[in-house]
Amino acid sequence: SCINCATSAASKTIIPAVYIGSLKRSAFKRGIPFLVDAEYLQELYELQGRRCTLTGARLNMGDGSARMSSMTASVDRIDSSGVYEPGNVQWVHKMVNTMKWDLNQQDFINICHAVAMTHPKNEKALILADGAIEQHQEESEWIQSDWSKPKPN
Repeated sequence: SCINCATSAASKTIIPAVYIGSLKRSAFKRGIPFLVDAEYLQELYELQGRRCTLTGARLNMGDGSARMSSMTASVDRIDSSGVYEPGNVQWVHKMVNTMKWDLNQQDFINICHAVAMTHPKNEKALILADGAIEQHQEESEWIQSDWSKPKPN
């Protein structure tokens, strides 16, 4: 193998196998066919520049631990009523995927625009700067810990 190929392969971020397994199990439990493999998802991640399709935020595959708590990358179905198949999946930030849930992509984008127009100077809102999601440290710690619990005052 040539040096360029070796360097290119070494610079790729590997999607944790535990994450792929979790995706497949979740899709199976919900009766959703999972027709993409790890190689396709890896290529898509690189093609997207390791960024969230919807926000431009840099994505992180985590620290390699099984907990995946530091992982911010999440596979999303573009058409949430469709299956996990080539052309219907994208990488997004895990918070974006949670917010989008089962909305179709355009409805989600329209809702985001409405929220941004209604609250243009909300200091607690996520601020997109240079493609990265930035927040106050306390907000970040709350989100990373367990954002299903009430936020401390």
